[in-house]
Amino acid sequence: MEHQPIDRKKDLASANADVQQAFISSEKAVAAPQGAVQRNMLARSGFHTPPAFNVTASPMMAEPLQTPDLQLKCADCEEEEKVQKKTNGSVIQRVSWEGAASETACALLNDQEIYNLFINIYFLNQPNAKRHLIHYRYGRGAEYSENVGQLFVANPRIRASIARQIDDQIQGGATTQGVIIGRGVDDGQVPPIRQSDYDSEDWRNANGNIDEVRWQLEGTYNPRGYNRFQITIRDPYTWHAQEGRPTQCIHAAMERLKRHGAADYLTTGTGSVLLPPVQQAPDLPVESEW
Repeated sequence: MEHQPIDRKKDLASANADVQQAFISSEKAVAAPQGAVQRNMLARSGFHTPPAFNVTASPMMAEPLQTPDLQLKCADCEEEEKVQKKTNGSVIQRVSWEGAASETACALLNDQEIYNLFINIYFLNQPNAKRHLIHYRYGRGAEYSENVGQLFVANPRIRASIARQIDDQIQGGATTQGVIIGRGVDDGQVPPIRQSDYDSEDWRNANGNIDEVRWQLEGTYNPRGYNRFQITIRDPYTWHAQEGRPTQCIHAAMERLKRHGAADYLTTGTGSVLLPPVQQAPDLPVESEW
């Protein structure tokens, strides 16, 4: 995706086509003379921004931070672009947000700029994570409908984990349906889908822990074979500003965006899912029906 420079004489326009309609009208963007200094500070902490990108200040934030000049050019831009295409994404997508990188970003950028950074760069090749974050920012708290089938197809370890948990309930006396609930720190119970269960970083960033999974058997249960279930998920999308995380300042920035229209929401979805035999390792290929 190509990031177009912003004309300083015009209202702020989104650098990302996915959020272009969502951004509200804003004041003129002002580029700072110290932009190169900020870029160098970010780079030293393991954080890199493409030369043509600027996380421009939002008028909704008090005292908007001046940010790198949109017109900055470099001799290595073309080469960097080739590298990014070859690696299927921006350098920043391979950088851990823990520690210095997130703290530096929080120190240099305001809350809306951090949101822009995630939408335009960090989630550049993570469409599900991007859609969820856009919905948080501009969806006004409306319920989000998740594609449960795609979620399970993309994450074999989730399929294997849910198959085991359902089998435990069936062996414990459940017949054709049940519910698995765990809200982590809120209730001390392990969520049915944990962040460590994901194979896909995109889906992990989209949903994280999923607190509730309801299941209903389709057909007759085979304890040694594949089984099809109707799976329903329910999970609140929230940022955890009060929890002690390495990326806590990012969570705090997203939480503060609620002052400007962002809102928590409920993610729900139902789909027919084929789950593997309980003894099958999660990395083995699933049946061709997938």
